[in-house]
Amino acid sequence: MENLYAAITSWAALITALIACYAIWVDGKRSRFSQGLDILLKFSNEFNNEDMKTVRRQIAQMHIKKTKKLNDVHNTNLESEILNHFQTVGLLLRKKILDPELTWSEYSYWVRYYLVLFKSTIDSFREEDQTAWEDVDWMMKRFSKLDKKYKIYQNKEGVDQPEFIEFLQSESEL
Repeated sequence: MENLYAAITSWAALITALIACYAIWVDGKRSRFSQGLDILLKFSNEFNNEDMKTVRRQIAQMHIKKTKKLNDVHNTNLESEILNHFQTVGLLLRKKILDPELTWSEYSYWVRYYLVLFKSTIDSFREEDQTAWEDVDWMMKRFSKLDKKYKIYQNKEGVDQPEFIEFLQSESEL
């Protein structure tokens, strides 16, 4: 009888420990999600603050007017500012700090169009550094998988010209 009591007590302690571990795991997962959401919202606010809107507006207006000059340091710096923002978001996404679907929902539209817009800048930087903005590319590949999952941009390779012009117009009016 004593062995039975010891066995029942041992099993009860084991089950209690497993439940406690599971509760800690669930709480940790919830906490990481909450922290990731907080970080994503801070980055979204940064992307939509007045300074970044000014940068985005200047870039769009420059491309609409086709006033971009090759090797123009100021314009390249403006483009780098946006690409560096996306690079940081992509790094946090790759490190699983940000939720993929929330990040996709918040950023896929802009990353899609800005990658087309900045292709020459990216290519130019990659002549010297193959890793330049590599997490932006990684993020776009992840976004493409989610596009397929949710049937967004189906059967589309690249960006349609009318959509691209609409994008530039909306960014120029920020």
